Formats: sequence, structure tokens, C-alpha cells
Amino acid sequence: MRHAHAFLLTTTLLVGATAALAEPPPGPGPAGPFAGKREEMRARVEQKIKTYLTVELASRLALDQKRALQLGDAVQRHMERKHQRGEKMRTEADKLRELVEKKAPDAAVKSQLDMVVGLAGKDDDLHAFLGDTGKFLNVTEQAKLALSMPEIMRDVHRLVREAKREFRGRGPGPGPGHDDDE
Repeated sequence: MRHAHAFLLTTTLLVGATAALAEPPPGPGPAGPFAGKREEMRARVEQKIKTYLTVELASRLALDQKRALQLGDAVQRHMERKHQRGEKMRTEADKLRELVEKKAPDAAVKSQLDMVVGLAGKDDDLHAFLGDTGKFLNVTEQAKLALSMPEIMRDVHRLVREAKREFRGRGPGPGPGHDDDE
């Protein structure tokens, strides 16, 4: 169960990190001058992550090509669900922020707060992912998948950090203050 929680946490962080690439930078206009480039970068990073996860997991689970492709589809669906939930979470958090700024009545703030906390605590995405993989992986393979995820996700976080550095014009190297345990 601990590994399932680690998997949920790392995929949540992963989607949050890729979504951070999509947030509009400050600048002229509502989305800033680099909005198109940022969205393109986010799409590239998501594709790299999907490919990396699929190849790593398929290799560790010794999957044949057919099941590796099925795993790739399941990873894609999982990432899409996480992205959609992240978008909903940001929308609901923005509504909560507005209520607080407008000094709305406590009942309205509490209702919206409950919505945000409820969304943050859901792990339906993980259950859906395991349900997807349960169609073509046996229980032992699913267990190996869950046990492999924390290590693989460390590499994914490194890819995301490098992409952010590249987008900010610093190149793909470690840079100052780099910590392998991030």
C-alpha cells in the first residue's frame, strides 16, 4: 500500500510539474509572449514521460510488444486523467482564492474549501490506472509495476527539471543548487 501512495504522490507531482510548464508566464497579453512555445514544450515533455514510463515498465515487467503497447495506452489514459483532475483542481482553487479575496461568507468559503480538499485527496486515478493494466497484466506484474514506480519516477522528475531548465534558457545540465534527491 505504501508503494501505491508513493506512486500516487509521484504521478501527482509529475502532472503538476508538466502543468507548471503550461502556466502562462508574466508578460504582455493574458498568456504572455511564449504561451505557444510553453504548450509545445509541455506536450514534448509529456510525450517523453509517456515513452520513458512505457519503455522502463515494459522492460522491467518483460512484456511482449502487444502488452507494452497496451501499457503505453494505459499510461496515456492515466496521464490524461491526472491532467484533467489537475485542471479542475486549479479552477476550484482559483474560485476559493476569489472567495477569500472578496471576503465571502464563511459558509461559501467552507463549501469551496471542502471541494478543493476533496479533489486533492482523491486517488481515483490510481485505481483507474490499475484497472486499465489489470486487463492485460497479472497481479504479480501489477505489483512489480507498483514497486518500480518510485525509482522510475525519480528519473521522470529529472526529465521534468531538465525541461524546465531548457525552457528557461539554462540548458539541460544540473546547474547551481542541483540536488539528486529532489
